[in-house]
Amino acid sequence: RPHPAPHHHRHHHHHHHHHHHHHGMSSASAAAAAAWNEMPSTEETAARRVAREESFGGLLRSKGFVWVIGRDEHCGEWSQAGNLMRFGTGGPWFCVLPRQGWPQEPEKVAEIERDMMPEIGDRRQELVFIGINTKREALSGALDACLCSEEEVADISSGKVVLDDPFYMWPDIQDIIDGGDEDEEEEGLSDVEEDEDEEDFDDEGDEVLPLVWQPGSVAEVTQGAAQLQRLLDDCPPTMLVLDWYAPWATACAEARSKVAALAAKFPQFVFARCNVEGSEDNEALAWQKVLVRPVSRRDSSKPVLKSGHKWPCFTLLRPPVMQLETTLAGPSALRDLQQELARLQEDEFPPGDYQAAAAAAPAPAAAAAAPSQAQQALLQQLKRGAGELKKHLQAGKESGMPLAVAWLTAAEAQVIGPQLCACVDDASAALGPGSSGGPLLLVADVGTSFANAELAAALKVTAYPTFHIYHDMKVVKSFKGDTGLSKLRASMAEMLLCQKQTQAASTSTSTSTSTS
Repeated sequence: RPHPAPHHHRHHHHHHHHHHHHHGMSSASAAAAAAWNEMPSTEETAARRVAREESFGGLLRSKGFVWVIGRDEHCGEWSQAGNLMRFGTGGPWFCVLPRQGWPQEPEKVAEIERDMMPEIGDRRQELVFIGINTKREALSGALDACLCSEEEVADISSGKVVLDDPFYMWPDIQDIIDGGDEDEEEEGLSDVEEDEDEEDFDDEGDEVLPLVWQPGSVAEVTQGAAQLQRLLDDCPPTMLVLDWYAPWATACAEARSKVAALAAKFPQFVFARCNVEGSEDNEALAWQKVLVRPVSRRDSSKPVLKSGHKWPCFTLLRPPVMQLETTLAGPSALRDLQQELARLQEDEFPPGDYQAAAAAAPAPAAAAAAPSQAQQALLQQLKRGAGELKKHLQAGKESGMPLAVAWLTAAEAQVIGPQLCACVDDASAALGPGSSGGPLLLVADVGTSFANAELAAALKVTAYPTFHIYHDMKVVKSFKGDTGLSKLRASMAEMLLCQKQTQAASTSTSTSTSTS
């Protein structure tokens, strides 16, 4: 059989590596891939990462289509992020689908037809690997070793050799096709190009940020399994409620305020939310725990719940173990969650015990000394992410004033709060009375809202505290770590003094011109 012609896609990554062959995966490599279905311990996870980096370099992400020998009607779907690997069916190859199951757009039909080869149709291996300092030759060699030879293909196809296939059984292909015809709401396998405009993945070695949770509030998970585990490790002896938030699902959006109300009603329980599209880490966690691809192969696919239920979806975990103890999903999920929390409150976690523990616990960051009225005008909280920041930046551009943003955790805000007040006092002294009509320093807590978490990710804020100084809508200075605040304080005072001198000179020139 001839090898298919390469089918190229555009990418914006450090490395991309394509294999286009008509052969399938060997049973040995299949067994290795199947082992990823097991949940490893922390030690095993670290060991796997070291082994992966030694073998293939900084391999961060891979995804694409795979043709598995013996499963010739299925388009295998491969998705890997760090140590997390998912492999399953993405539905039938187009050569297996009846023509009426193809997309109707002429350009998409033409693209499918370009992939067709005699005897094998559009079956192929098409994988994209994303990484830093990737060992391309080692990776290519490992992939080539997975390919069947012509003799193996003939022996397996004829039944001469019985394949030891370790993967879980996939649905019958006809059931997938029939199900796709009956349910127009099901969505299917999306193309490899879906991430073509994605930013490079450079967060493999990022520090895992502490997730700040306050009783009665809902914390936002932004760094997937590692951050969730850190929250579980820091939890009091209670239950953790995890809200799996799917941005495309109306039911999830409608449930947000009700989840917040439950958090306030049951403050003895830890509440957290994981946006399943919020980050690569969140996505990988969601795929491992609750998500699966829909069986029908259609454009603009969105994942569905493994349980088969509709959204919303909540899981209960018992710290410190990241094991889903109870999963509640579907239209009755909120009611069921409230009933389960009431039962747990009655049987295991009475509010009185929580209140006694809370009384003995250190005061939260909100209890720190409040700024004076004058300081409050210059020192404000950033709570609504990019939209709110943009308004402040536009106001600063119009006034010609710099604006500082301090990215902190709630615990850090409590510690350095007095120093932040001193910083705005210095700024106020440099400007003089009545010189600023808006804030000069915004305190941004990544745990305050999902919008803040999204903004921090977009700005690549990976360490806390981090300080940015903006002028004319642009970041002109950035400081991190323990010395960052002193540098911010000095830089802001210097910039504001220069701004005051510039304004004074402008006023003097205007007065001289008027007099003459």
